[in-house]
Amino acid sequence: LRDGVTFLHKPCPTDLVLQRVREVLDAVGRENQRGRRILIVDDSEADRVLQARMVARSGFEPLQAATGSEALALLE
Repeated sequence: LRDGVTFLHKPCPTDLVLQRVREVLDAVGRENQRGRRILIVDDSEADRVLQARMVARSGFEPLQAATGSEALALLE
């Protein structure tokens, strides 16, 4: 895997997901966040929307996919 790639396996509580997102955002540093993309893959639309909002507020561009196939298509 490339640096900065992180996976969380389901079932995973939302608070754990948000904690991990915060850790990744802090590790990147505010000055390096603007314009970078984060791919959020989750079959729960509500969870994707919540995570995308948090990512966008931190200056990243959130990309969303409901399935692995959708995620791979976004990466092409």
